[in-house]
Amino acid sequence: MPPPAVSRLRRALLALALPTTLGPTRPAQGAIALPEESVEALKAGSILIEPGTLPLLLCVPHDGERELPGVPARVNGTRVRDVHTRALSERTSRRLEQLTTARPWRIACLVSRRQVDVNRPQAEAWEHPDARPVWLGYHGAVAHAVATLRRTFPGGALLLDIHGQGYTGDTLFRGT
Repeated sequence: MPPPAVSRLRRALLALALPTTLGPTRPAQGAIALPEESVEALKAGSILIEPGTLPLLLCVPHDGERELPGVPARVNGTRVRDVHTRALSERTSRRLEQLTTARPWRIACLVSRRQVDVNRPQAEAWEHPDARPVWLGYHGAVAHAVATLRRTFPGGALLLDIHGQGYTGDTLFRGT
């Protein structure tokens, strides 16, 4: 029999399709020990980290609007924003909390994809060295969350990397 948090998560994921009116979100409680790069990115307002208590991690790599001063836009790679994906992760988190009284982890890059693409290998992710700390901070936070989830939920957890697209409506793309 799965632990209660896993059972609640399964029920909650099934219920997410139901229409809902969402109330205000509560900030996550408690301190977490992050890698130094993640602490610096968090302090600089480059990433958002919300620790959770469910075996679920919601990652939002491309909905950032913040511009890094003095960092020009990348010339190569995709530079468009996945609009509303951070709001989707927030609504999902709040709905899960309403259904289970527990929250998923949530990590988002708040810096524009024009300057850094955190879903790319380092060699392709940025073209200006001042964007590197954002990439390191985001990946350090995700690695920390995954390690914490592995310790807390040895039976497994789920990581959802939230992306958007505007060219194929009513379609769900599954990645690996």
